[in-house]
Amino acid sequence: MPPEKLQIYDKVRFQEIETNIIENVVLENVKLEVQDFYEMAEANTIVSRGEPFCLLLEFEPFASVSKEYMEIAKSFGKSDGLMGTAMLTKNLAHKIAGDVYLKIRRPANLTKLFRSKELAVSWLKERKEIYQNAEKNKVQT
Repeated sequence: MPPEKLQIYDKVRFQEIETNIIENVVLENVKLEVQDFYEMAEANTIVSRGEPFCLLLEFEPFASVSKEYMEIAKSFGKSDGLMGTAMLTKNLAHKIAGDVYLKIRRPANLTKLFRSKELAVSWLKERKEIYQNAEKNKVQT
């Protein structure tokens, strides 16, 4: 994979797994803070070449985010080029945290939890197609 398609930082691995679908894997035992959010947003912009993208977010064991990180993350949405977010929940702790995030924080962009990476990627492909069709319709009108 070309270097611009894979970015690895000390806390997160970024990879474009398909055109305009970016996977962010928060590494084991990492707690993301506010500054990490901004670094992740910048890395995703680099990987997506500044184009709108879908996000597949996965947490390795014992990875977490701070309350302040969640506050900032919930406001990030379509105006920032994000078409949708699929969060992988591989264990009960991450499922509970994801449910709380969705119900209490209510993110600005469409976000859904998945236990299967294949289903998550399939859903993101649908989101990307819906977004691209909407953009085409804007241009035609």
